[in-house]
Amino acid sequence: MNYGRERQMVNMMQSFSILAIIISALGLFGLAAYMNHQRSKEVSIRKILGANVRQVFYVLSQEFVKMSLIAFLIEAPFAWFLAGRWLDTFAYKAGVNAMAFVTGGIVAVVTVLITISYETIRSAKINPADTLRE
Repeated sequence: MNYGRERQMVNMMQSFSILAIIISALGLFGLAAYMNHQRSKEVSIRKILGANVRQVFYVLSQEFVKMSLIAFLIEAPFAWFLAGRWLDTFAYKAGVNAMAFVTGGIVAVVTVLITISYETIRSAKINPADTLRE
């Protein structure tokens, strides 16, 4: 088998990628809990002034989406370059597909939204009187 080493490397990269995604999702969940706790008074005042859960979710998740998009814009050129260099080592040439990067960015943003949604919706549904009383 000519590409046994590459197959082994891909399997190892998949395993470590899954592990890295789980660890980052846990960290993101903790960060969302911390930030929502810090902004609880702001959320309560927004709710008193008439904001619904969807509007509060949008306000709280906006920062996380911005951070993930900035990280994607920083990471994408490096990944494009490294993937192109790695693909040049094969006998049959294949180019780097831009759609793979776009799909990866969309999946990353959706993963961020899914990860923070529980904590954000929970903080948007709390009673504002209880929060402001503290």
